[in-house]
Amino acid sequence: MEPYLALFEPDPKAGGYVVTFPDFGYGATQGETGEEAMEMAQDLLMLTIGDYMRESRPLPTPSRHRGSKFRSVALPALQGAKVDLYGTFLESGLKKAEFARRIGIPKTHIERLFSLRQHSRLNRIEEAFAALGKRLHVEARNAASSCGGAQENRTRGGKVPALRASQFNAETVAAMKAARRGELVKAGQPDKLLRSLLTNGPSQKLRG
Repeated sequence: MEPYLALFEPDPKAGGYVVTFPDFGYGATQGETGEEAMEMAQDLLMLTIGDYMRESRPLPTPSRHRGSKFRSVALPALQGAKVDLYGTFLESGLKKAEFARRIGIPKTHIERLFSLRQHSRLNRIEEAFAALGKRLHVEARNAASSCGGAQENRTRGGKVPALRASQFNAETVAAMKAARRGELVKAGQPDKLLRSLLTNGPSQKLRG
């Protein structure tokens, strides 16, 4: 998955940063420190991409914005693989029923396969890519600093509510932080390779 650039605007009144993604045109989140703002930005990106997936819309191509206020934001490896799978599926022009038949799973499981909230086994994602004539490739690269501006982190790659700009206030930001401390995914453990790539970004699942 290609990372997206987020705009980190310092908040002179409240402190911290307000974060938006210009490529998507909506959504905002906030963090009291650069590190916290990056974590919240990842959550916002996951929610926004999830909106596109549910509506079967193609994702915007990541732009290469310039400026010290832009920082590269990528998803954890498992979620990133799902995003790439979704894009490959759209490009194929297949219907979900035919896609499910090729993988050998019920059609109702396709939404789970794409969902960034749900855990999926890595071998299942590999099978899905194979059904589209593709092969999943995972690689590890040196991590870019989360506070180093618009550096690109191409390490391939858990979900909290993010906000439309009109909903942005202190109460909802507090709720976002509380949700981020929710339970970890329990539907199985990723294999050793994927676990090593998820060390700094464990996938998470919301209650309810």
